[in-house]
Amino acid sequence: MIKPINFYIFLLFSTALLSQSLQIDQEIFAQRRAAFMAQIDSDAVALFPCKPEYLRNLDIDYPYRQESNFYYLSGFEEPQSVLLLIPSAAKYKYILFVRKKDLLRETWEGVRAGVEGAMSVFKADTALVYDDLKSTLWRFIQYDRPIYYTFGINPELDKVMQHNFVERRSGGNWPIIDPATIRTVPHEAPPSGSSSAAEWSACALESPAIN
Repeated sequence: MIKPINFYIFLLFSTALLSQSLQIDQEIFAQRRAAFMAQIDSDAVALFPCKPEYLRNLDIDYPYRQESNFYYLSGFEEPQSVLLLIPSAAKYKYILFVRKKDLLRETWEGVRAGVEGAMSVFKADTALVYDDLKSTLWRFIQYDRPIYYTFGINPELDKVMQHNFVERRSGGNWPIIDPATIRTVPHEAPPSGSSSAAEWSACALESPAIN
């Protein structure tokens, strides 16, 4: 059994290693975000949903793999997360919604970045808790603002988008555009079993981007 003090030391050590391994790579992701935002409407917002987790049996999930576009633009690999890009924002152009820290769950599932890690390690301009997504999304998506979003990746988030921005649509407000129409990322997932941003970055850069 892991003693509490030893576990806390493990978390701190793991977070430090994660930060060190991703510091260089984050410049690559920042360049990709800038290139993507330069190609979409200046008043638009882009939402990239994470892939859902899938249960294999009882309480065991299949190994998690992040959605390719999401990973390509952020390097973030955790489930229950959303990437939001707002080119016209003065301060918060790059926002991550992430799981909150939970030391007990992290004992079994691995270290979570949390809100602070999303900003310090993954360089988000700001980060919010994923559980607050429904109540806070309105802050960032104004009336008549085009939304880049792909349906069919995350059923839970699809319902949120359908309810808030499709069913409430009137005329031409909230046009929803598939990011696949923009030159974004390769149609490939991270290498099997890979947790290295550098490894996937190398693969992505060698692959042709979609148009």
